[in-house]
Amino acid sequence: MSEEYQILLWSVGCRANQSDRQMMLHDLESMGFRAGTAKAEAEVYIIFSCCVTAAAERDSRKLARKALGFNPEAKVIIYGCMSDYLKSLNINPMNKIPDLPARLVGHTDRKRLLEDLKETLDRQSRHIRPVDAKPRTTLKVQTGCSRACAYCVVPAARGSCSSMNIDEVLESFKKAVDSGSREIVLTGVNLGDWGSDFKQRRNLYDLLTELEKAAVPEVRIRLSSIEPWALSFELVDLVLKGRGFCPHLHVPVQSADPALLDRMGRNTDLYKIKEVIDKAVSINPGFAFGMDLIAGLPTETQNAFENSLRFIEEVSPAYLHVFGYSKRPGTRAAGMDGQIERGIIKERVHELIKAGRKKTLEFVERNKESERDVLITGRKKSSYRGLTDNFLEVELTEVRNGDKKLEGERVTVKLENGMQNGRWIMGSILS
Repeated sequence: MSEEYQILLWSVGCRANQSDRQMMLHDLESMGFRAGTAKAEAEVYIIFSCCVTAAAERDSRKLARKALGFNPEAKVIIYGCMSDYLKSLNINPMNKIPDLPARLVGHTDRKRLLEDLKETLDRQSRHIRPVDAKPRTTLKVQTGCSRACAYCVVPAARGSCSSMNIDEVLESFKKAVDSGSREIVLTGVNLGDWGSDFKQRRNLYDLLTELEKAAVPEVRIRLSSIEPWALSFELVDLVLKGRGFCPHLHVPVQSADPALLDRMGRNTDLYKIKEVIDKAVSINPGFAFGMDLIAGLPTETQNAFENSLRFIEEVSPAYLHVFGYSKRPGTRAAGMDGQIERGIIKERVHELIKAGRKKTLEFVERNKESERDVLITGRKKSSYRGLTDNFLEVELTEVRNGDKKLEGERVTVKLENGMQNGRWIMGSILS
């Protein structure tokens, strides 16, 4: 065992996991630990796991095996969603991970995990090595989901909706601002349901109204993802006209076929989504709307799939996140008739990705020659890279005052050429 006892935190999946990792890092630091050097080897690895798809579950296991590859004697902890999901199926988790000596810890066992780590490490030199340190902070204000979408394991993995109260959100927001963050991303397992679990029900609009009052010029606020039923004219008006918010919303639409959505238990008004997006673009032509789509949900006919393709044309999203349906044991969808062949799912995924790329190129073209607020997130060789307020990734072609460290700063950038290598947009700093 090395003299410097290190803990390495890795995460798979959504921003909620990234936020959980940040929170645990903070808790460990408050217990007396300090950041270590960037070494691959460690004595303890905590994998913030995901189980939304079979692929995400495999990725969680791969990270655990990778950790043991670095140090076969390490303590490996698979934390969170994957552990809770396997427990909900009454499966012995170790039988699911052959030859992998990893401890599984659910969300409700978090306090005990920290106590165990403190007891184990009390006499060690204490080091925690976070995977990254970026100028963007993820602030999780809600966890769990009380919905019952037919294909989804989240309620089993995360439990029912539980919201952070407004005072706690504002306190966490202030801490992020004081620590030097220049963008705070509000996230949750089902962010749009924030406040629905309070005795006196509140909603996301109420929370954003309070955050607007606390906003400061140096920091911008971004919403991660909100379900269709939380999308409203009122909320969009606040995001686009209020102080400090990024002109960007992401909505997991999942399908644009009303009958299929109904079978999946998703209360979605597709016409309202289009109306709200049209209004947003009329307020701010640079507004970015992203959405999730799932190809191959059970009973998805060719016509139902084509409805999704038509919806893409109608709403012109800035980008798409596309997933192939993954059959998850314990969900209603797993037992439905009308399961789609894997080959057909792959074909539909390919078509959706192609349609999404076309819309992204159109969005980039509309933004050329515009001036955008850019947060510098990193540097590669002689150029800086950053993220616009409307969620475009930018590489800066010319950096003024080149000796000045710009990472973590917000600058005004003129967008110039289209996408390079299918991803980066070229731009130059104006101020």
